[in-house]
Amino acid sequence: MSYLYEAPVAFSFEVRIPGFSNEGECSFRDVGGLSVKFDLETVIEGGVNDYEHKLPKRAQYNPLVLKRGILRGSQFTKWINDAVRNFNFKPKQIYISLVNEQRTPTIRWRVENAYPVGIEISEFKAEENALAIETLTIAYDYFVRME
Repeated sequence: MSYLYEAPVAFSFEVRIPGFSNEGECSFRDVGGLSVKFDLETVIEGGVNDYEHKLPKRAQYNPLVLKRGILRGSQFTKWINDAVRNFNFKPKQIYISLVNEQRTPTIRWRVENAYPVGIEISEFKAEENALAIETLTIAYDYFVRME
């Protein structure tokens, strides 16, 4: 009997940050920015005119972008405010998981030494029936996929 692999869905996910365990504290509607790209160095070899060697130099990680409805008085918000207002950065690990129907993680990533570097509040419009959303930009050293 052959096994048919079911790709995980992107709409069912969890974000966990140790130290922030209150209900809804890490409930996000969007998670983005998990990407890495290598800078390349071009080396031209003498006598070889039909191509150039491209050698990887260093990895560049895009910022993590988290979006959620605005919460009042959460520990996560205090962490953000401490960085923004007091320039007091306390790096944390962030765990992002795709989960199945039973909320069991199927694929996980660990984001290392993450700290807030930006916050944006959505526009307020009287003619729209929309949630007030905060967009959090998080810098980090690197991420790894956990097996």
